[in-house]
Amino acid sequence: MGDPVLVERWKEEARTVTTYTSIREEPPLTFSSAAEAERHFRTTYLPGLVRAIEETTIDGLTSRQTPDRILRLVIENAWAAQNRSPSQVMQELAARFREAGLHIFRHRRGMLFVSPIRVHAFAHEQTGVSPQVQAILQTIAEHLRMNRKDLADKLIVDLASEDAESRKLALAADLHWLIDEGYVIEFNDGSLDLPRSKPKMVEAAASTAQTHTIANTEPEFVGAAGIPTGNAEL
Repeated sequence: MGDPVLVERWKEEARTVTTYTSIREEPPLTFSSAAEAERHFRTTYLPGLVRAIEETTIDGLTSRQTPDRILRLVIENAWAAQNRSPSQVMQELAARFREAGLHIFRHRRGMLFVSPIRVHAFAHEQTGVSPQVQAILQTIAEHLRMNRKDLADKLIVDLASEDAESRKLALAADLHWLIDEGYVIEFNDGSLDLPRSKPKMVEAAASTAQTHTIANTEPEFVGAAGIPTGNAEL
């Protein structure tokens, strides 16, 4: 090396020594390398800064940007496991839904739906409800994915009659009661359907001829008689 400038620079760099000194110990501790300083930190301070927890909540963006490689790998493995079988996610969601007053039910090829109404099959003595309620249940059972308009077209044939408007209000009131009680499901696309049940219960709910009581009668059942029809619209 013949350049005097480079020689002097090399000498200056050789004389420079980087050390790391602690500020919380008395007397202060000095370390000659970053690795020694990190080792001291992990041994002395890290146990008091890190605490074990059973669970935590982390959003997707943060989970993907976590600088700790091991922690990021654990999160990725957990995501992959839930993508294959989201049983833990469903259990957590079900608990949170129940806390919020929501109910989960299966319908349409086993798909899961969430509703503020607890749905259950109409399993009551058919003679205890009006013929109109029986007709609503039977019509919905026989026609898949029909909406309110389709139901009115099926049940109110003579729209020109004088009592057509009152019949529409009565139909709307009965349907509203059935939906609120969970005997009829109205999906977000407007289609109507009956809750899933055992074949015997479905047949009894749709039939107007049967008069016997079906098993598993719901204790909170109230008759459809006396339902107000004033403000109902179909």
